[in-house]
Amino acid sequence: KIDNIVDDGTNLKISWSATYNGNPINPCNTTATATAPVVFPFGPNTAGEGTLSMLRSYVQGDDYVLGKASAPGQASAVNLSTTNTVCAGNVATTTIPVDTGVAAGTRGVVALQGKWQVPVPAGMSTEHWSEPLMFVRVPTPVREFIVGTGALPTQTRRQIADTGACLKCHVGSLYQH
Repeated sequence: KIDNIVDDGTNLKISWSATYNGNPINPCNTTATATAPVVFPFGPNTAGEGTLSMLRSYVQGDDYVLGKASAPGQASAVNLSTTNTVCAGNVATTTIPVDTGVAAGTRGVVALQGKWQVPVPAGMSTEHWSEPLMFVRVPTPVREFIVGTGALPTQTRRQIADTGACLKCHVGSLYQH
């Protein structure tokens, strides 16, 4: 989950944490075990994908469509690295530059995307997956903030859909949305 955001006008300092099976884990863990997943750039990236990145966008009306990426409506993304993210006490803090040209007081949103990995269970067939680690499905943590402070907005985005209703048909496919 994204725990806190501080916007000092130059950088966004985004603090986040993770749990696995309800237990806090070190987000910067470097060795995958059955109880402690890893994620690139901190642990190995055996399948060549899943790197953590922080997405950002801003509101127009009540929709997050003012991304600063190369295409309209697309959020900008900054890959996490061992230089922009540090961990202490099971909390990671990622520091990324603020987007320029976004007025103070604007509602923004950040989301942490990526694929965590755990060891493949002993005895699992390698017919379709030969890597030593497999991906763990996790929801993408999201947090709104006010540009210029990082504070939570007093107005939050309207609820568009009940995810529970979506999962009745799309079982196992909405973990990254």
